[in-house]
Amino acid sequence: MNHQKLLLIIIFFSIILIFILGSYLTSHSAVTIFNKISPSFQLKARTEIWPSIQNFSWSIPKADDNEAHDTKTKPEAANNRQATGLAGSRQDSKYKKSQKTEVSDAQKFVQKSHGAENPSKKKDAAAKEVIFRIFANMDEELRDQYLIQVKKFESEHSTQINQLPVSMQRNFLEKFLKAAGYYQKLPDVINIGVKKSGTNALGFFIAHHPLISHSLGNEVHFFDWNYQKGLKFYRSKMGFTSKFQLSFEKTPRYFVTDSAPANILKDLGNSTKFVLCFRDPIDRLVSDFRHETELRLRKEWIKSGKKKMNSSPEKEGKKLEKLLIDKKGNINVSSDFIRTSSYSIHLKNWLKYFPLDNFIFLDHDRLLQDTFSVMKEVESFLDLKEFFRKDMFYFDPTRGGPCMHTDGKPCPSKSTPGFMPKAKLSKAVQAKLRVYFRPLLQELLNITGKRFPWSHSYL
Repeated sequence: MNHQKLLLIIIFFSIILIFILGSYLTSHSAVTIFNKISPSFQLKARTEIWPSIQNFSWSIPKADDNEAHDTKTKPEAANNRQATGLAGSRQDSKYKKSQKTEVSDAQKFVQKSHGAENPSKKKDAAAKEVIFRIFANMDEELRDQYLIQVKKFESEHSTQINQLPVSMQRNFLEKFLKAAGYYQKLPDVINIGVKKSGTNALGFFIAHHPLISHSLGNEVHFFDWNYQKGLKFYRSKMGFTSKFQLSFEKTPRYFVTDSAPANILKDLGNSTKFVLCFRDPIDRLVSDFRHETELRLRKEWIKSGKKKMNSSPEKEGKKLEKLLIDKKGNINVSSDFIRTSSYSIHLKNWLKYFPLDNFIFLDHDRLLQDTFSVMKEVESFLDLKEFFRKDMFYFDPTRGGPCMHTDGKPCPSKSTPGFMPKAKLSKAVQAKLRVYFRPLLQELLNITGKRFPWSHSYL
């Protein structure tokens, strides 16, 4: 009798254990399970599969002859960009007229195998985010080639890529790109500013050009915050680029970083090109103040669950005025908001190291209102084969800005969520700011030889 009771107890707890284990298996990703309960497979991955990745035989066409990937683009490469660009369908693969295109097998594979749908919630989130960004920069043809190589590797080694540690998944992807003729190289073009002047939109639209390879992150911040980490770190943040592509990165803070131009000249050379977006100086600092305020209050806003925080344009205006005007009633020239809008001061520093021909000067308002014309100017400045067409762009009234017909995300991300009201400055403070910015703006116009739509309100 006692034996029967003991047997029943064992069966009962075994059922509970099976139920718990079943729930565990269905609620964890393959990578998580692999890392937690399969040390023998981990050993196999590191001793057998890892060497196989290093020595894998890639059967793919190369994008170019792989020469000089860490040097600045040669004149003949620029001519090739004008004449031919990338071979085959890659010229148009970054742009699809219809937004409702069918998801390719390669894209489905990316989402399934690499956790692209939400990398921040998975283990090794940072590495998965890099994988996701690399895929975002790849055209459809290249993704399809990668899928073929993955299937080949999985067949040869009786394993699945998504069962490997994330570091191995990334290594496999990077080795594929190098075998295909794509390398991370230091940038040829940098959008150096100005903050809150359309740099997000510019970076979003230029990345759709098939001869531009955008950095893996939105902003790299090497020459302002991470210079001590060295060029190897900087290169690791760049997208994978073919011989015919230009490597592009965007960090608006470079414009106001005094040491940036000298270090860029030393590390990248004098052929580096720069894109500068300007905006009405007062509008820019008002937008900047809102941006910084929302960064500071973001956690509080999320916790509150409200769409908008309790404030008003007038209240925010008074807060901003305290930062712009000192106790004596003068402009506070040490304020970052004032300093960043003092365009000519910073531009003169850059022109100590680079000629004016290395820069293109764009207007924030025009970029948002006539995106096509502005992007054509950028194409011409960079000697790129013509790609942008007027029918690619449209104005989205719900967002209040330009978007693009594409098979991916159609609109630039908003850098400011908008839960705080836009500050409203008093007329007296606005008048004082116009007087302060007037000579600086006149100096900017003299240097660039360009007038902006908002210039007349200062001069």
